[in-house]
Amino acid sequence: MHSTILILVLATASGLAKALPAADASLLTDRSSYDGIVNNSCILAPESPKDNYVSGSPMKTDITSGQSGLPFTLDVAVMDVNSCEPVATMVEVWSSNARGDHGNFLRGATSSSQNGIAEFQTIFPGWSDGDGANHVNIAVHSTSDISSPTIHVGKLYFTDRWTDLIGKTSPYNENSNSRILNEDDPDFKDALAEGYSPVISIAPIEDDWVEGIVGIITVGVRL
Repeated sequence: MHSTILILVLATASGLAKALPAADASLLTDRSSYDGIVNNSCILAPESPKDNYVSGSPMKTDITSGQSGLPFTLDVAVMDVNSCEPVATMVEVWSSNARGDHGNFLRGATSSSQNGIAEFQTIFPGWSDGDGANHVNIAVHSTSDISSPTIHVGKLYFTDRWTDLIGKTSPYNENSNSRILNEDDPDFKDALAEGYSPVISIAPIEDDWVEGIVGIITVGVRL
């Protein structure tokens, strides 16, 4: 099956000279929930390799697992492109921690609600050797059952500038892995070649970067 994905992310970060504590999901509770899909456009996204995937994703929305970093509330809005309506289906996300390590953390799965929203509490990821430019991985299933077929696997990128800025803070500045820029990532370039922009759009909401960033991503899938 094919899938369609559109990204719109709102976030905040400023004063990036400070150290970041372990992520506290409660800080973002009042500003992280959306009533429904924000952007109804449908743009076909190419598939990406299912890198660093560990089967058996835990069913939970707070996937921080005590990892230190900039708190990031990620709302994934799922749309059926046949009807352009929100749909309830299973969504998985996973990423590396601030130091670029992958493990039994920063990964989880939850079903989107009837308004299409699946929400995760995580952190801004770090970059890893051999893993391309900085990104969050996503997988969407055909139904709300995690055992149902996967119909889309993708990578959600950040601008290099955002990774540069956040990378100056602790614990990101302890990451010794080699950085790969977006333009040097084959998956990123393949997406652009197919007319799709895989870059997450980020905008400040107010001067409260220590409390984290909040975003919404609309993912259109063909069921």
